[in-house]
Amino acid sequence: FSGIQLRLACGKLMERQGHEEPVGKAKITRGFNLPCRYVLHTVGPMIHGRLTDKALELLTSCYRSCLELAEENGTEVRFTRPGVLVSDRGGGESNDMRDDGSVCDSRKPSVSSSVDGSDGFILTCLYPEPEEPIASTNDGSMVLLAQYEGVNMLFTGDLESSGEARLLARSDRTGQLSCDILKVGHHGSKGSTSQLFLEELNPFFAVISCGRDNSYGHPHAELLSRLEEQKCKVVTTMEEGAVTLRIYKGKIYDCGQ
Repeated sequence: FSGIQLRLACGKLMERQGHEEPVGKAKITRGFNLPCRYVLHTVGPMIHGRLTDKALELLTSCYRSCLELAEENGTEVRFTRPGVLVSDRGGGESNDMRDDGSVCDSRKPSVSSSVDGSDGFILTCLYPEPEEPIASTNDGSMVLLAQYEGVNMLFTGDLESSGEARLLARSDRTGQLSCDILKVGHHGSKGSTSQLFLEELNPFFAVISCGRDNSYGHPHAELLSRLEEQKCKVVTTMEEGAVTLRIYKGKIYDCGQ
């Protein structure tokens, strides 16, 4: 029910301010029953075709608004790069959120630059490099690897095939890239999650974030065919809403069933 709670919370914020949220701005709410304490919300521009200067300006405003809002509410902002990880060890308790939507305090996880073999939760940035040549805005998506109790979860954002190829090329130098749970790139579009990428990752679960009857036709039939060929168990937000996968003693359980 987190999606409903978040929508209601955002609706109350809009009612309080007396108008819809303008493009390029941000708001903060509680995380409710999501696996996080707080959620930042921003309204981005609709982009069709080439990225215009105006759209770039609005996207920049979205990014800066989120940073400013986090800092205003006492939340530590860290800039990451490939190889930097965040673990759950050393974090303190967090207070609740005020009625006006501001954060009283924030949990501060420890940060390191290497994995020490702990069974705790570890989140590592894999991509992109600061000077990465980006073919499209989607290929600038941050790629994160989450590890917990021996289970690897890869979050690829809107990464497309050209970005996947660069990620694979880097993994050839740094070690094998594999995962048990894959958040499928770009809402299950045709141009993401290539056959080569799937063969290298060999995921068991493939999670697709897409709306029902969306205008883009996601997830694409060719993408679903690739996942089926790879024998992935596919879970979509279109069918299940919020997807919950629980990990217990190194085993993955689909709570949607």
